[in-house]
Amino acid sequence: MFILKRITTWCLIGSIAICVHHSLGYDSKSLLLFLTCPVLPGLNGWITDLNMNPASTSYVKPLEYVIHISFWLVAGVLLDMALTRFMKAVRSK
Repeated sequence: MFILKRITTWCLIGSIAICVHHSLGYDSKSLLLFLTCPVLPGLNGWITDLNMNPASTSYVKPLEYVIHISFWLVAGVLLDMALTRFMKAVRSK
């Protein structure tokens, strides 16, 4: 299958674009980053505690980006698998 036809590709492109947008400082309140990844609001307390520690402050943003990109990678792969199974079921009938 052509790579641009996969949902995983577009999920990753969108996720990387959101992370770049945030890292450039356009999303100062982290709303776009947190509202587009359902995992990050659940980890908000843990991330805040991690950010309060001066020794680990520099690791918070890259950790948020890794979580965001990983979530959308897994979501894209699962959606691609579900779509592939659905299309096989439709074609076999």
